[in-house]
Amino acid sequence: MKSVTIGILDDERLSAKALKELLKRRAGFSVIFNEPTRFLHTQKFQLLQPDILLIDPVDPEKRGVELLAWFTRQYPDVHVVVHTGKITPLYKAQLAIIGIRGLILKSEPDNHIIPALENIVRGSLYGFTTDIQSG
Repeated sequence: MKSVTIGILDDERLSAKALKELLKRRAGFSVIFNEPTRFLHTQKFQLLQPDILLIDPVDPEKRGVELLAWFTRQYPDVHVVVHTGKITPLYKAQLAIIGIRGLILKSEPDNHIIPALENIVRGSLYGFTTDIQSG
């Protein structure tokens, strides 16, 4: 597998740092940025465009869906993966409809994250086929 670039957008800095450290352990994964969610709207982001964007949307069930829908239209080649603390069945369905490639709960074991991202890069979806309980 070619080197995969990953961007992390998460306003919870401790969670984002832990995720970055986990991904650094995987040969072939390169975290090219780890920033607050507002970084999405910067010119620097437009230049970097990672292969995978791991994002914890702010206000996910309201503005978050609109933001993610816009993003998937603007950057169709970026695999968007929502990394969040909780999910509802409605939000999960909305994410699937707008083309989000993966849904990873922050409560998932660390050993699920890297295989999930590897499968997403190969074209699979992750996190939409099993029931995920609301947090």
